[in-house]
Amino acid sequence: MNLPRENGGFGLQYGTDINTAQLIAASNICDEVVTLAEGGTVPRYTCNGSIQVSRGRGSILQDLLLSCAGRISFSGGQYSIFPGAWVTPSESFTASDFVGPVEFKVLLSSRDVANGAKGVYTSPANNWNEADIPPYTQDTLHGYTTNQYLTQDNNEALYLTQNLPFTTDPATAQRILKIYMMRTRFQYRVTVRLSMKAFVCTPLDVITLTNPKYGWNNTTFEVLSATMINESNSDNPRLYMQLDLALTDPSIYDWSTSEELSATGYIQPDNTGGTHTATQPNSLTLYSGPGETVGGTTYPSTILSTASGINRNSLLVTWVQPNDIFVTSAGHIEIQYQLNGSSTWIDAGKVSGNATSFTIPNVTEGSEYNVQIRSVNMVGTTSAWVSAGPETISAATSNIAVSAIAG
Repeated sequence: MNLPRENGGFGLQYGTDINTAQLIAASNICDEVVTLAEGGTVPRYTCNGSIQVSRGRGSILQDLLLSCAGRISFSGGQYSIFPGAWVTPSESFTASDFVGPVEFKVLLSSRDVANGAKGVYTSPANNWNEADIPPYTQDTLHGYTTNQYLTQDNNEALYLTQNLPFTTDPATAQRILKIYMMRTRFQYRVTVRLSMKAFVCTPLDVITLTNPKYGWNNTTFEVLSATMINESNSDNPRLYMQLDLALTDPSIYDWSTSEELSATGYIQPDNTGGTHTATQPNSLTLYSGPGETVGGTTYPSTILSTASGINRNSLLVTWVQPNDIFVTSAGHIEIQYQLNGSSTWIDAGKVSGNATSFTIPNVTEGSEYNVQIRSVNMVGTTSAWVSAGPETISAATSNIAVSAIAG
């Protein structure tokens, strides 16, 4: 923002035009860590991407703000940036502070209210191209018992679309979508007239109001605008503050890992230009054993019962399906395996292109095996092989069931 105007910036100076203290506070909020559903953490917000300098500076700034669900406030001759996070109420007012009537605004129209949100982000898994953000709504898929907002809207799905060009993490993108959706749910807008005690209020501050006449008891509102009114020329001269307010709540910014969906299935295919290439599967894993949780992933038992009644261990192969519609819609996955140290691969078979697992039987307990798989698309084009191993075949059980005939 402090880039000179002749170079496409705003020509603003830190400390003079830009509120440095608030900028530091905003930076600290963005640096806060948020836990991921799969484990680990990410910063609350990051801004990643490139800028076309031929674009208008205002539209560039707006896209940058989207990366933190942020807004800009101008007060006292300074600009302040507020990222999407709950702000502790800074002031409280009671009935004795009201000096004039309260005006109630009409609720938002249906076109401005949403019970779901969708959009695109910049996906590293999609070669840094646009990819769909897993849509957000408060349904059972996101850990909610009932979708209260869908019910309030007579079961009519109302989605807002918010594209996030400077967001590269799908979990962060989902949190941002929730914020934009939730802001539409708190439609209550009022204009209040308060004593000069409210002079300290600035746009995007959060305040509380207590006034039994309107059913308010420490009710939280966000300041949309603050204007000092001087009625010195009236019959009843007075000076007071007029605040435009919007109802707000911490739930707008709350987040649980149960609300996060995997980006798998929402990423645009890597191979959209034709069938001349095939995208390989990824995240190939091998497992053999009685069933356990390893690194947060739960594997089923690989013990198989043969026709002769002998229980034998097998080798479970899992992977993430290729991000290629020409494989997943009409292609297949080929699987091969070998004893560790062998130069020969054995064909284990093939499965549908949208499959994500395969079990290899007739392996030797205690021996080590390697596995390789590859994609084959609808016209027979193959991907590179993806390999994993060695994996030792478990010897956890080898029971023999025996039955006898009397006599």
